[in-house]
Amino acid sequence: MGAKSRQKTGSKPTRPRAHRPAALGSVRAPGKMSEQLGDAAKPWLDRLGGVPGRGELEFIYSVVGALWNVSRLPVDDRATNLAMIEGSVSSALPGLSSAEVSGLVREILARASRLYVADRRLVAKVSVMEMKNGLCHIVVASLGNE
Repeated sequence: MGAKSRQKTGSKPTRPRAHRPAALGSVRAPGKMSEQLGDAAKPWLDRLGGVPGRGELEFIYSVVGALWNVSRLPVDDRATNLAMIEGSVSSALPGLSSAEVSGLVREILARASRLYVADRRLVAKVSVMEMKNGLCHIVVASLGNE
């Protein structure tokens, strides 16, 4: 069989089914990973107070991507990874106390877990591209199925 699928003569062509979330309620359907990381990163982005530059966005989205991956681990396996991430964020943001960093990291982890519980994809790479208009475009490579 080639690239096109064959149909029996006289059969109706099939239409793609609409994507439905795995569960109802507050669970959201998997979508663009960059948008989902943006939702998870909202507490951090809201704290900035201004428009972050490309380098700052790369750091934020890289950390949020790592937290996204941790949120996909069993709860009992998260502690060591969280400690490493908190250490990285603390050294990069010396203006925040360790309690503030811990609170921010755990809030982002909770958002990623709660908002997208059905999405099991992992973040492989995050890139931030600065556009001609000065805005930044977030590109996220993910692994797994929606």
